[in-house]
Amino acid sequence: AFEIQKKYYFVGKNSLAGPFVKGAETKVFPYPDGEEAVSSDASAEGMIYVLTKTNRVLKFYKGEFSYVNVDGQKSWEAGRAIKTFNGNLYVLSNDGTQIYKHKPSVNGFSSKNSVLEGDRTKKPKVLDF
Repeated sequence: AFEIQKKYYFVGKNSLAGPFVKGAETKVFPYPDGEEAVSSDASAEGMIYVLTKTNRVLKFYKGEFSYVNVDGQKSWEAGRAIKTFNGNLYVLSNDGTQIYKHKPSVNGFSSKNSVLEGDRTKKPKVLDF
């Protein structure tokens, strides 16, 4: 659940519900193309990002979903969790060995940059962030 402008939104497997406002009807917004959520986070600017099972990123803003582009890569990397911080988008790799940082760009976000340095194969796995 996320609070955006004093309204609550809930991210589900196949849809997002909200805003929850006392005395008002709550809307349900299905993800496009049958996408299923893996992880989600809300930005300070009021956008909700959803990482899907097909390794795509959806942005929910002002009642609409759109796919988020990543520059310099054919697609987003496979991940198990997504976070936003300071305008950047972070993706935790499926195997837990790396966190990738994507900076905002004109058309979406930049290609990935590794946050954790060195050979990560023998290091403890990152479970969440």
